[in-house]
Amino acid sequence: MKISKHSLDHIELISSGETALFEIRLIVAMEDFCDETDDMSALDWLMNLLSLASQGEDIKTGADAFIRAMLTLNEERVHLCRVEKIVP
Repeated sequence: MKISKHSLDHIELISSGETALFEIRLIVAMEDFCDETDDMSALDWLMNLLSLASQGEDIKTGADAFIRAMLTLNEERVHLCRVEKIVP
């Protein structure tokens, strides 16, 4: 078997060494979302909750809302993954 390395400007292959990497795919239903007026994405929402929790804030209401809004599609361990930068 021949292994070759390919690279493009916006894609890189990474391996984690001894650190376990997981990919989790979620569907988040943001009922009040409006493309034209709302800049907050589902990832922004989750990162905001985690940031507040790390500062010791009570995030129960927001966390409950996020849990109700999400649907887990799958989770898998990643041994070698491709990372692609998404530029808006």
